[in-house]
This record gives sequence, structure tokens and C-alpha cells, in this order.
Amino acid sequence: MISTTRMATSTLVCTALALTATACSSTTKPTGAATAASTPIATNATAIPATPSPTATLAGPLAGMAGGTIATNAEDAQSLATSVHVTGGEANAVPHTTVDVRIAGDKGCQGTATTAGAGSYQVVVIGSDIWVKPDLALWRTMGGGSPAAQQLLSGKYFKSSLSDTKMRLFAEVCSLNSIVVSSMQHAAISTVGPVTTFAGTKALTLLDPLDNATILVSDTAAPEVLQVTDSGAKAATTTFSDYNAPLTLTPPPADETVSASEYGL
Repeated sequence: MISTTRMATSTLVCTALALTATACSSTTKPTGAATAASTPIATNATAIPATPSPTATLAGPLAGMAGGTIATNAEDAQSLATSVHVTGGEANAVPHTTVDVRIAGDKGCQGTATTAGAGSYQVVVIGSDIWVKPDLALWRTMGGGSPAAQQLLSGKYFKSSLSDTKMRLFAEVCSLNSIVVSSMQHAAISTVGPVTTFAGTKALTLLDPLDNATILVSDTAAPEVLQVTDSGAKAATTTFSDYNAPLTLTPPPADETVSASEYGL
């Protein structure tokens, strides 16, 4: 679940932008959207001790449970959630990128992906339909026609189907399997440190040494993943919140929508 967190931001943004000739850093690894400015990413995760103990002594609802089991249960809760709010960024990535997306299970999503110096795009996915709205900065980065055409199309959603290979890549930010692929080595995970507080929720810190990741899960009988921090070179952080909160996906207004195929997208 955790090892590809570092790929969930700059990779997906660069992949989508590459379809329209945006140059992204060659160091970005391949592989995870509601205003142009993404929600700030919380960074108050508990520091990992230099030599964490294999298991921590827990007195709460997770007492006696191994770290790998806790992680597995949290992953299951995430995959079954009817909705979840995901924000993420890579502090040291070039270019710096962020993603802010609300995912409604397998029904779709809505949110924004932003790349510093390139621009951002909003995406809405409902069933098999997808709408993508690049901002003016992204249009200019893509070299999308004349300045007059850029102004004309700025603020428009480009509608297509997920059967369109190019447009489908923009929808990768809607997939939890793309954001955090299920490849975490649960057996290697240790619980570290005492219960802490994250975003007002009691949380337990887990360490995934194979992926160099810190995982915060709620200290509840049914634990949920709250945040994953990759301590690698890009310093990726992905935060999860609002599990199972009501989420209504609404198509963009018709007068703000054009056909993607008419403009070569």
C-alpha cells in the first residue's frame, strides 16, 4: 500500500502533462483532485526513533496487535471506504507538485493536480465520464494554440470518456490503487513510539523499513491510514481524511464544457 506514495504526485501530474508536451523532470518515477491551490499538507508526524522497537506496548484498542496486522486492517478500511480526501506533495521534487482529490470509491472523484511553474488542472470523474479543466498557466505551458485561443478556452472543462487512453491518465489521481499500491511488506512493519495526536485524532506511528516510510494510523478498533511520509530524497507526504464522508459528484455546467476530441485531447 505504501511504497508508491512517492509516485502519487509529481508522477501523475507529469504523466498527464506529458500528453500535451509539458516537460517534466526526468527524475520523476512513473505510476493515485477541487481548487487550483491544494490544501496544505500536515507535517506533524511523530519523529521516528533512531532504533525503534519491533513492537510498542499499547494500552488502547490496538493493544496486543502486531504492526503488520494493524497496517493490513487500515489498508482494508481504506479500500472499502465510500469516500476519502487525499492530499499529497513531494517537498523535494523538481518540479514541486501537489494533489488534492476527493475520491468516491469506484464512482469517481473531483479535485486538482498542480505543478509549480507549469500550472494546474481540475478533474471530475463520474462513472465513465471525465472532465478536465486546465488553468491558463497550464494552457500556456502546453503551448495550446494562440493567445486568443488560450483565453477563449481558459476556464473550460474538456469532456471525454475513460475509454480515451490519453484522458484516462488524468483520472489516475482518482484511483487509490495508483496513489498507494498494495505492495507494503506488512510483516516488516513495526510499531514505534507512543500514541500521539494527528489532526485532532489519536494516532499510532508505524514504520515500514523496506519502503523507508512512516505511517500514521488512527488508534481505533478499526484503524484508518491518516498519513504516509516517505523519508526518501523527494520527501513525499500523503494525507488521508474524511473517510466515508458524504460526497456528491456533480458534472460541470454545460456552458463551461467543450468536447475534448474537438481540440485534439
